[in-house]
Amino acid sequence: MGDTTDSPAVLAILMGAAAVEYIVPPFPGDSITLLGGILVSAFSWNLGLVFAAVMLGSVAGSLVAFAFGQRLLRRQPALATGDGKLSKIVKQFEERGSWYLLINRFLPGIRPLFFVAAGLAGMRPRRVLALSAASAALWNAAIMAAGATVGDNLGRLEELLVQYSTAAWIVLGAIAFVIAIRTFWGRDRRPSP
Repeated sequence: MGDTTDSPAVLAILMGAAAVEYIVPPFPGDSITLLGGILVSAFSWNLGLVFAAVMLGSVAGSLVAFAFGQRLLRRQPALATGDGKLSKIVKQFEERGSWYLLINRFLPGIRPLFFVAAGLAGMRPRRVLALSAASAALWNAAIMAAGATVGDNLGRLEELLVQYSTAAWIVLGAIAFVIAIRTFWGRDRRPSP
């Protein structure tokens, strides 16, 4: 694969995937971050560039979700002040929003909602940016470290995969052999008409 200077498209994919998970929550952005760690350790990619790409994507995605919350607040202020469940969440964000944003990365699947709620609660953009970056840095570092561990053991994992595949084919072959024997043997034991 070479070094990252040959692969700006891959860095853009890492950054885009990290951003998209804030816009489309089921998107597996953490898997892409894990891949970044593998690229760093197994293929000698530049750690700084890979980490920066993932961080930029994470922060950009969180700010898109935050801007959406701000837009909702401008267009429908009653969402934040009414008696519904959403207004209760907004009130919680007014009190504890900083803590929620700090832990957002550790709650996959719902993390974009934290930023929408922060926008609805009228949190300051600089504070949201700082908390988003801090949370993303902690989480992305942990995921990339896990990816680096995988990358360091890629040769061993390939060996295990080959051994598993070989064993699976042997088991499937044995099952097919047993089924074939039983099928043919069962035909010979049936009474002739």
